Amino acid sequence: MVKLHLIKSIVDFLSKPAFKKTASEVAKMAVREAGMKAGMQAVNKTASAISSAPKKVEAFVDRKKDQYLKEILREAEIFFENQMDILEKKVEKKITDIEKRLDDQIQKELRIKLRILIYTLITIILVSLLSLGYFYIKKVLNI
Repeated sequence: MVKLHLIKSIVDFLSKPAFKKTASEVAKMAVREAGMKAGMQAVNKTASAISSAPKKVEAFVDRKKDQYLKEILREAEIFFENQMDILEKKVEKKITDIEKRLDDQIQKELRIKLRILIYTLITIILVSLLSLGYFYIKKVLNI
């Protein structure tokens, strides 16, 4: 019975307008305080996000820069290799042309030297024949 009486007096107290008004004010204050705490937490989260944003942006930019640098280096190496292949082909062609011209020049010089040797041999034979003829005439004429 005491419990029932205690419960009844609590219900009566809770149903009084003064309690309702006080409870309403306390609830409003609690909601404001919770809102302020939640707002402060949101502000703190936002502030920490804003303060960490430059670091994240810098890290992102560094990653992208490294990625693009690697791609550019790879493309440059491929381009350089292609250019070197083209250059090597041109150099090989020039060397082949030079070797061909040198071979032609050497053949031409050899032909000229061989002709000179032939003309020299013919001249020596003619001079020898003239000399033999001179000696023969000298012996026949007894000079």
